[in-house]
Amino acid sequence: MVVAPLDSMTQEIKKFKPEKDMSYEEAGVIDLPITRDDEIGAIYQGIRSMQTNIVDHLNNLSVLQEDKLKAEQDIKDKEKQIDQLSEENNRDTLTGVGSKSAYARKYLTGFGRPLKTATSRRKKSPG
Repeated sequence: MVVAPLDSMTQEIKKFKPEKDMSYEEAGVIDLPITRDDEIGAIYQGIRSMQTNIVDHLNNLSVLQEDKLKAEQDIKDKEKQIDQLSEENNRDTLTGVGSKSAYARKYLTGFGRPLKTATSRRKKSPG
């Protein structure tokens, strides 16, 4: 009476094809009427437990990936808002001209190019 349950388990194991967002039934988790308290029953329970764990982990991974994508989008949205606020902060509300702090910041950075200092000019002079 050992061969029949093993044959049944072997056939059911071959049907196991888990993917994300699948139920146990859709993934093909083994489901046989084996209720024995011997080694065959232990093997069956072990296989079923491993298969359900795999399905659960795949589904949890799917949720984590969705959460990660949402968090990344939230970060991009916040960065865009910060850029907009920064731009608004650097403009005079009445004239639309750059504010004094924006001008000072551009002056200190050399208007988009490296600021030449006395030491950098000395290094370039022929010697």
